[in-house]
Amino acid sequence: MWRPGIGNDPLDGRDLAHRLRRVVVVALSVTWLLGVGETLAQPLYYPLWFAVAAQVLLAVPLVVGIAFWRSPRHTLTALRVFVIVAMAVGVALVMMPREGHGLGAYTPLAYVLAVGMDVVGVVLMPPLGIPIVIVDVVALVIRRAELIGVVQGLSQGILVGTGGFVAFIVARALRAEVTRVERAAALTERRRHQAALGRERIWLRERWDALIHDTVLASLTLAARGDQAAARDLADRALEQLAGHRPSDHDPLRTVRAHAGRLGLDIDVRGPDWPTGPAGEPLEMAVCEVLSNVARHSGRTAAALTSRIEGDALEVTIVDGGRGFDPSQVSERRLGLRTSVQSSLEAVGGRAEVRSRPGSGTSVILRVPLVDPEPAADSRERQWRVRSLAAAFVLAAIQIASATVIGVMYVHSQTVPGLSIVGMVLIPLVTLAIAAVPTRDPWWSTAAVAVALVWAAQLANLRSPQILDYRTWFISAFDPAVVIIAVRERMRTALAVTATATAIGSITLLLRGQFALLPLVDATYQTVIWGVCAGYLRQFMDRTSRQVADEAAAQAGVERGRALERARDEEISRRQASLDGEVVPMLQRIAAGERLSPKERAVCSLLQSTTRDRLVAESLLTADLTASIRAARERRVTVAIAGRRVDGADLADFHRVAAAMLDRARPHDRVQLSWRSSPRGQVGSACLIGPGAGSLWSVWAAPLADVGDHAVSVDEDSVLVEFADGGTAAVKEGGSSVGSRARRQAGMVVATAPAGPEPHEPGPAA
Repeated sequence: MWRPGIGNDPLDGRDLAHRLRRVVVVALSVTWLLGVGETLAQPLYYPLWFAVAAQVLLAVPLVVGIAFWRSPRHTLTALRVFVIVAMAVGVALVMMPREGHGLGAYTPLAYVLAVGMDVVGVVLMPPLGIPIVIVDVVALVIRRAELIGVVQGLSQGILVGTGGFVAFIVARALRAEVTRVERAAALTERRRHQAALGRERIWLRERWDALIHDTVLASLTLAARGDQAAARDLADRALEQLAGHRPSDHDPLRTVRAHAGRLGLDIDVRGPDWPTGPAGEPLEMAVCEVLSNVARHSGRTAAALTSRIEGDALEVTIVDGGRGFDPSQVSERRLGLRTSVQSSLEAVGGRAEVRSRPGSGTSVILRVPLVDPEPAADSRERQWRVRSLAAAFVLAAIQIASATVIGVMYVHSQTVPGLSIVGMVLIPLVTLAIAAVPTRDPWWSTAAVAVALVWAAQLANLRSPQILDYRTWFISAFDPAVVIIAVRERMRTALAVTATATAIGSITLLLRGQFALLPLVDATYQTVIWGVCAGYLRQFMDRTSRQVADEAAAQAGVERGRALERARDEEISRRQASLDGEVVPMLQRIAAGERLSPKERAVCSLLQSTTRDRLVAESLLTADLTASIRAARERRVTVAIAGRRVDGADLADFHRVAAAMLDRARPHDRVQLSWRSSPRGQVGSACLIGPGAGSLWSVWAAPLADVGDHAVSVDEDSVLVEFADGGTAAVKEGGSSVGSRARRQAGMVVATAPAGPEPHEPGPAA
C-alpha cells in the first residue's frame, strides 16, 4: 500500500515504475551525450575542470542505471543520485565564470539539467522532490537573468520548472489510475465470480434434474411396470452417473451413439467434434433426451444429427422424418424438453429450438457457446483515463504563457513580426482543440494538422536560424501540444506532427538559403523527448492497466475454481444424500437383475413420485411434508406439488394446511399443492378434490384456526385454500364457481402422482 513517506517510491514500486524509469535512463543518457557534444563545441563556456567534473558526475549514475538495467531498486537509486547531482551542478553554475561567446545561447548542460529536473517527480516523493525543483529553478533564473535579463530569465525558469512539476502530477495520476483499475478489476472479478458460481449451480441443478429425470425416474417407472430388462439398463446408467464415473477420454459423440444404439435408433452423425466440460455435457444430455423422444414418439428408427460451428457457438440439429407434433400443445407437465433440454442448455448460455408440424417430422436445434459466457470487464474501466492528468493542463497553460512572454521579446527579430503575434494567439487555441475535441472526431485531425502548420509557419518566420537562442520560443510553446497528442492518440502521431512541422519550415528556410541543420535539431530535440516520454507513458499505463486486470483475473480465477469445486461437491453431496436413503438401494437391486415383488414394484412407484417431487418443488418440501405426502400416497391419494420458494417467503402456514389436507384426504382423493408467481405477488395454494370434500370441510377446518390471513373457497367436491405473499389474502368463502376455480388451480401444477399401487409413467419429453 502506498504511503507518502519521504523515502518511498512515488510509483509504489510497481512494474510500471521500473519500465518507465528505464526509458528515463535512456532519455537522460542520450541527453547527456548531446551535452557532451555541446561542451566539445563550446569548450570554453565553462572552466575545463568544471565541464569535465560535471559531465563525469552526471554520467556515473547513468552508467549504474544501465549496468543494473533489470534491478528496479538500483535503477531508482541511480536516478535519485542523478537528480541530486544535477541540482548541485545547477547551483554550482551560478558561481562559475563564463566567457562571452554565446551568452544568449543554450548552455552545453542546459538540456541534461532540464531533463533531470523533469524526472524528479517519478523518483522522489514531493516533500523532497519539490524543494529540489524549486532550488533548481531559482538557480536557473539567477543564471539566465544575469545573461539575458530578469524577464526572460524568470520566464525561462517557469518554463523549465513546469516540466518538473508535471512529473509530480504524472506520478500521482499513475498511482490513482492503477488503484482505480485494480478496484474496477476486483469488482469485475467479483461479479464474474458470482455469475460463474450462479451458472455453475444452475448447471449442476439442471444436470442432476436431467439425470434424475432421464435415468432414475425412467428406471423406477419401468421397474414398477415390470419391464425388468429396460429398467436394469437405465439403473446401470443411473448408478454410474450418480457415482460420477467419467472416463478421462470421455467422448460425447460416443456416448450419444451408444445411447441411440440402446434405443434401437440408427443415427447419421455429421460435423465437427463437440466440446467437453460445462458446455459439452449439457449438450450431450440434451441430445440423448431428444433421441429418446424420437424413439418414443416419432414412429421412426432413424435420425440425422448434424453439427456445425457458427461464430463462437456450436449448433447441433437433430432431424427425424416421423409423425411430428404441435409444440404449442406440449403440456407443462412434460419435464423432458423443459428440464433435460432447454434448462440445461440455458444454464451454460445455450438454447434449444423445436420445429415440428403434425405429419412433417421434427427438427430440434441445440446451440451451446464454445467460449466461457462470463461477462468481460468493461474496457473503459481497464483503460487509463487521460483526464487523470487534468491538473497538468494548468501547467501546460503556464508553459505556453511563459514561452509567449519570451516570444514577445523577440517579435522584431522575426521576418514577419505580425506572423509571430498570430502564432501567439493560435498556439493556445490549437492546443486547447487537441485537448478538448474527441480523437475520433474529424475535427481533431484538423486540429493536429493545424498544430503542424502553425509550427511550420513560425519556424519559417525565423530571420536567422543559425543563431540558436530563444527566438525559437514557439518550440517550447508546442511542447504541451505534442504531449497531449502522444497521450491522447499515440507517440507516432506526435512525432509525425513534429517531423512535418520541422520539414515544412526547414524547406522554406532552405528555399531562402538560410537552412541550418544543427540549430534546428538542437531546438526540436526537447519536443522529441517530450513526445517519446509521453507516448511511452501512455503505452505503459495501458499495458499496466491490462496487466493489473489480468493479474486480478488470474487470482480470482483460482479462487473461483475452488469455489466452483466446493459448489459442485456440495450439490453432489446434497443430491446423493437425497437419493441414498431408498432410491439408490432400489436402483442397485434393479441393476443387479433381482426380480421385484408386486409390493416392491409399488414401492418403486412411490419412490418415483417422491423423486419427481424433488425435481419440481424441492424448495417447498420439508421432511414432515415429504412424510405426509408419502403416507397419503400409500393410502391411494393422488398428490401433486409444484413451484419454487421465493427467498424470504414464509411457508409455515402453507405447510400446516397442506399437512392437514394430506392427513385427512381419503383414498382416491386428489391433493394439489403449489407456490407460484401471480400479479398479486407470490401465491401459495392447497387444493383438495374428491366426492363430498366440501361438505366434510367444516369438520376438517380446525387446522385453519391458527393460520394467518387466508382465502378459502369451498363447493361440494373441492376445497381451495390460498395464501398470497405468505398469508396476506383476505378471507372469503363460498361461491358457485369454486369447483371450477379449484380445478383450474389444480391444472397449474406440473407433476402428479396417482393414487394406488399402479405405477405412473413420466410423460414423454416432447
